[in-house]
Amino acid sequence: MKSTSYIRHSTFRALLLLAVVAKAALAGDISAAAVMQVKANSIWFDDAPSLMHWQELKKRGDAADLAAYEKDKLGKPGCLAVYPPTPGESGDL
Repeated sequence: MKSTSYIRHSTFRALLLLAVVAKAALAGDISAAAVMQVKANSIWFDDAPSLMHWQELKKRGDAADLAAYEKDKLGKPGCLAVYPPTPGESGDL
């Protein structure tokens, strides 16, 4: 007969696996013209290398380099800055 700790451990692993699979099933790609809610004052990149470079600059704490990189990237396709709506705007499309 198996001990109760083994059964609890197996149950926990099964629930964890189920949660991971459910999360993966719910996560999907962002399609063109999709309307989504995103965190205000955030920056979004289309490609992982640009995001990773931005994260490294932010981690280093060099504000001048970070600002220059953001200014360069935000002027080109593939990068998006999200700001909160100004007072009086509903934020609805």
